[in-house]
Amino acid sequence: MTDRLTRSNALTVFIDLQARLLGAIPDGETILKRASDLATVSRTRGVPCVLTEQNPAKLGGTDALLLGEVRESPRVE
Repeated sequence: MTDRLTRSNALTVFIDLQARLLGAIPDGETILKRASDLATVSRTRGVPCVLTEQNPAKLGGTDALLLGEVRESPRVE
């Protein structure tokens, strides 16, 4: 038996990609663009996505670029 990654057993998780945090990360814009590209591929391939947000009341929510790709995905604080 071969273990294969399929839509039914895969999940894309985006961790704390909030604008306020990305500003403090070297190459934050590049990371955000790549995450957005991954979100597009995940969405078009039917792979579910989950977002985490660290203290969104103080740090704000997920960056708008990424959120535009995964708006319907669950968010976890």
